Amino acid sequence: MARTTTGLLEKRVVNTRAPHQAARLDSLLLERGAVPLPFPCIDIAEPGDTAPLDAALRSALGGGFEWLLLTSENTALALARRLVTLGHPQDALARTGLRVGVVGPATGQAARMCLSLTASCMPARASAHDMVAALPDPRGIRVLLPQSELAGPDAAASLRAAGAEVVAVPAYRTVLGSGGIDLAAELRRGAVDAIVLSSPSAVTNLLERLRDADTGPRDLIRVTIACIGSSTATAAANAGLSVDVCPQAQNLPDLVDDLDAYFSGGPMTLCSGTSAGPAAGPLTSSPAAANTCWGPTGAPAHRPRRLRQSAALREMIRETALTRSDFVYPLFVHHDDGGP
Repeated sequence: MARTTTGLLEKRVVNTRAPHQAARLDSLLLERGAVPLPFPCIDIAEPGDTAPLDAALRSALGGGFEWLLLTSENTALALARRLVTLGHPQDALARTGLRVGVVGPATGQAARMCLSLTASCMPARASAHDMVAALPDPRGIRVLLPQSELAGPDAAASLRAAGAEVVAVPAYRTVLGSGGIDLAAELRRGAVDAIVLSSPSAVTNLLERLRDADTGPRDLIRVTIACIGSSTATAAANAGLSVDVCPQAQNLPDLVDDLDAYFSGGPMTLCSGTSAGPAAGPLTSSPAAANTCWGPTGAPAHRPRRLRQSAALREMIRETALTRSDFVYPLFVHHDDGGP
């Protein structure tokens, strides 16, 4: 059951997700009374060379694979777009008898919506490593693994080590997002309460977009940073950002729950497995900022709470001009007004 939504009420939260993915987070924030602010930091485009993907799709349509593994929502969308470009219907793979593994519920939903595919395998924890481990005996099976151009070799290597025959191909590339609010201006006027980051690429592109507006990590010092996934949190910390919210379960509902709890002052469960934690003290672009020790529960051993801003609080602490009459002097103090 969802928690009480007092924490996020009227909080202005920047959504950095790609335009085709932003609606889900916006909806969850609106349910809690928050104000979502669009600032797309990533978008997806075709890979630089589509030949490997095209060849893999033709092989899949001809029954050349037994399993299709999807590691992100973007992969499902990219496959659907490419199938249409090649002259096939979006649901063409659903007619081949392919078994499908997905990294988590959101990817499973994308597989259904974009490709009409129902997942046969989904791990309890949303990670590519767990998805590979959850597969039934992979020895001797042919697996199609479409990924981002930036994806590392770990998933394919794990499959090959387990005896699978893997074809890993780039399905899309991540590009810099555009549009949305004037975030630099909103930061200058103190009108941003939190920023949600859902991938390491989003971290990189957020700072790149802000750099173009002569803004950087120091301008985010009083903004709550919420990350999905330990790799995103590590990237943010290494970039000089202080990570405040990172749920153990890598999904949007849990992130919004923990963001709500953060602003309410309630308990949170931070993600584990990051190689860095929130930077302690002033922000710095040096990797040394990421060396805060993390405690045995996955939470940092030292995790100071920062000032939580609101319109009312900003009004209370605004710069004030004082005159001598505003002060109370002890009776034995005589102030020389320059008179006789």
